[in-house]
Amino acid sequence: GSAQRFGVPLGYGGPHAAFFSVKESLKRAIPGRIIGVTRDADNGLAFRLTLQTREQHIKRNKATSNICTAQALLANMAAMYAVYHGAEGLRSIAEKVHFSTCIVAEGARRAGHHIDDGAFFDTLKIRIRSEQAFQDALVNAEIRQINIRIYEDEPYTIGISLAGLDLMDRQICGSSSSLVTEEF
Repeated sequence: GSAQRFGVPLGYGGPHAAFFSVKESLKRAIPGRIIGVTRDADNGLAFRLTLQTREQHIKRNKATSNICTAQALLANMAAMYAVYHGAEGLRSIAEKVHFSTCIVAEGARRAGHHIDDGAFFDTLKIRIRSEQAFQDALVNAEIRQINIRIYEDEPYTIGISLAGLDLMDRQICGSSSSLVTEEF
């Protein structure tokens, strides 16, 4: 899973700490690097370093930064966030985030938009009901400084996440809700 929102502020795409688990018997079989596939600005295939456990591919005399140290910092920030808030605090934060997401989802449904089927926690995929409503939602998001994802391959579809700490504020949550629920 991603620890990007686990006490680590949004940083324009990375880097972020993450975690995964394996059985005890498989821990020595974990690869040192995992390469992911994504799309570049021209919609072409692009490969990126998704997971790196060490810097064996960089010669010591050529290294200009210490990526592993930076990653350890992010992991330590996430760990301290957990320690600071404790189990009950983390549960309370998670409940607030999910409740806020449910408010936005219900408001979007009532306004005639379609919420992507399936379970959600902090992120919604919303198909806006019309082209005009979609354009208005984009303008409203910019005015309210709410980051949204535009699904280029799915007409009138946006993604919105309420996991950021600033979005837990009721005023911001209300803005996010009205982003897709106002009558246009």
